[in-house]
Amino acid sequence: MNVILDTNILREEGLGSDNMKLLSRLAKREKIKIYIPDIVKREYLTKKEKNFNDELDKFCRCIDKERRYKLFSEEKDKELSEIKEKLKNIKEELYTSLDNKFCEWVNENKATIIDLEDALDDNMLLVQNIIDDYFSGNNAFRHPKRREDFPDAFILSEILYILNQKKEFIYIVIKDGAFKICLDKHDKIQTVDNLSNLLSLDEFKSAFDNLDSESSRIQGIRKFLSSEKCKNALEGYVCCSDDYILFCDWDNNDISDPENIIELKTQYVFIESTSKHNLCVSEVKFGNNNYIEKEIYVIQYSFIADVTLEIVADYKEYISLDEQKKKTFEFVEADDEECTLKKKATCRFSGNITLDISEELTPEALAAHFRYLNNDNNYIIFIESKIDKVVIMAI
Repeated sequence: MNVILDTNILREEGLGSDNMKLLSRLAKREKIKIYIPDIVKREYLTKKEKNFNDELDKFCRCIDKERRYKLFSEEKDKELSEIKEKLKNIKEELYTSLDNKFCEWVNENKATIIDLEDALDDNMLLVQNIIDDYFSGNNAFRHPKRREDFPDAFILSEILYILNQKKEFIYIVIKDGAFKICLDKHDKIQTVDNLSNLLSLDEFKSAFDNLDSESSRIQGIRKFLSSEKCKNALEGYVCCSDDYILFCDWDNNDISDPENIIELKTQYVFIESTSKHNLCVSEVKFGNNNYIEKEIYVIQYSFIADVTLEIVADYKEYISLDEQKKKTFEFVEADDEECTLKKKATCRFSGNITLDISEELTPEALAAHFRYLNNDNNYIIFIESKIDKVVIMAI
């Protein structure tokens, strides 16, 4: 099976998420072949570099600002100056470091970078076709003369090059709606909007089952993890555990607001730190479970809860709202450009529960130990829940 990943999927998952580890398991055992268009790789790495550098610049400006007030001792002032210089050195070396790590991941997973030059050499009319599409608004271009779509046009060329070379069916994991529509026109392409949905397809589940058949223990544990007894125990854990819903921050790729409930274009959305034990958790659902590596298993899950959103938005946009809409927010603070607001909302949380199961446990013994999931003295099953996505449902 051939799999191509788009830029937004790499941004969403990174290289080390549970879903990427599952994809890697299939790739390393040659059940799938991963392809990354060269333009996708460049978009991903340069965006990572820019985001990191922007944060470093903010920190450096903060250091400069505070040093101007001469509040620190000479020794501390010198330390701050040295820290700033070290950060500058990190910035200069950052892209090379990111690129090396990405290449390491490519090699480990026997992936292939689709070279744009190869695609161009394969079809001498390709550039002319892209220019024609630019003026006519066809294929990757959403409408005529939309320059922002040039990267997608080159990515499409790389994809069609692999399609022509392989002459096999290709799965493309992509979020971009307009580009997705363009790709769906091809008979030998199936688009999927996230890795979880890709790994839930029957062909991929069969591939996992084939690998798991090599171990009766893995099969037995996965069978138990699919049982109602396991799901009931996990539901109790999700509803009653003291795990904290604590997020550093979310960008627009992580939290979705399909009904425009926030009514503002947000820059960041935080979710106020709170224990799940203190939340009213409902509609807990479980999806597929899979073996990742060593003694680690993962189970998809979701639940609904009422939380307080902390929103960083454009201040001018906020003050332009009518008074009735303003009252739906709790105003926290503002400067000339940004404001911080709070708003209560009902959200659906989704992610994975990761289980690290002691190798001494048989599937039968695991079932017995599941009664003690919330026990602080449980050292045989290590459990961790991760939230990947939040959908705002109502206020």
